Amino acid sequence: MPRWQAEIEHSRRTEQQAESLEVTGYQARWGQDVSLRLVMLHVILEYARHNGHADFLREGVDGPSAPDARHRGRAALPGPAAYPDAKRGGR
Repeated sequence: MPRWQAEIEHSRRTEQQAESLEVTGYQARWGQDVSLRLVMLHVILEYARHNGHADFLREGVDGPSAPDARHRGRAALPGPAAYPDAKRGGR
């Protein structure tokens, strides 16, 4: 947790000190200059993607939590075990 907290503090300082979201810097992993706006968007999308994965895992364990899925007779989505041939994430 301390490392994660330090990363958050560093990110917040970077965003607060930036003149705008159009400030660019070199991103070695992508091999190009990118704007702070693009980096922030990428982080938001990554969090959304991983939160979605966590929802699927949780629903596979204890079923759906959305009231409409339970009370309108909709079937819950099957868990990951129902798709043994599906390709898993990765780059």
